[in-house]
Amino acid sequence: TTPWLYQGLIFIAAGYFVFIGIGALRASAQVTSAKSEEVNKEGVKQLHIIQAFRVGFITNGLNPKATLFFLSLFSVVVSFETPLSIKMMYGIYLAIATGLWFIVLSMLLSSAKIDVWLQRYRQQIDRVMGAVLIFMGLSLLYQELVSLF
Repeated sequence: TTPWLYQGLIFIAAGYFVFIGIGALRASAQVTSAKSEEVNKEGVKQLHIIQAFRVGFITNGLNPKATLFFLSLFSVVVSFETPLSIKMMYGIYLAIATGLWFIVLSMLLSSAKIDVWLQRYRQQIDRVMGAVLIFMGLSLLYQELVSLF
């Protein structure tokens, strides 16, 4: 009902994508040895699966970056004219897809081989994702500016 608010959210989303992308491009390569990782992991208390789920859910739910990211993503996908029923379906879909993503991600990242590979290629992955986010933000900004004029 408020197009100016929607446009404001689009500009904020575009800026946020560019901001996160620049941060990813500027991320330095952090080298960690497998031995130091093992020492750190030995000191970590093992949680029951329900406790681990609760900690992960609360951590992600209270993370302002995650909230801003999904708000930005949602504002890109949903237009002002999108019916409420479709908006609700998008929300339900994102909640389910995000939950499944974090479950799969946590299972994959608990593998030592995958952890070593990710540490080896961390900087390259950050740079590719940074470029993708900057492209998304600039594309979103361009589309919104073209629609204004």
